[in-house]
Amino acid sequence: MPRKSAQHIAMEEAGLIPAPAVNDNELHYPDAIQTDEERTTFARIYRANPSAHLYTEASEPILIQLVRHVTNANRISREVQRARDPKLLIQLSRAQRDESAAIASLSTKLRLAASAIADHRGNLLPKPDKKKPWEWP
Repeated sequence: MPRKSAQHIAMEEAGLIPAPAVNDNELHYPDAIQTDEERTTFARIYRANPSAHLYTEASEPILIQLVRHVTNANRISREVQRARDPKLLIQLSRAQRDESAAIASLSTKLRLAASAIADHRGNLLPKPDKKKPWEWP
């Protein structure tokens, strides 16, 4: 197991990095996520990212949309594997392209890239201050 940096330990102690959920019973799902497939996708995305950076009240609608688009992309992928009609394959390919674009856009908005939340050594960056640009100290 890799050693934790002093900054990572300090962030854990400050409560900025909650302990990862061990099983699905401990994971809080938003009310809008209802199907088992969506729950599985949400759990995979949530566990792959530090929850202190990913899951906030403001980002919940974007995260829900990301889960839905990933779920739809998985369904389309299964349909592509079964399709034999060339016209249907073209339609499904277009749908796949649209879902991929939506996933990329939502991932950017949620800052899911590793460089958005960690430095070059893998240490988590602190969350930005909640102060508005027009609020001076």
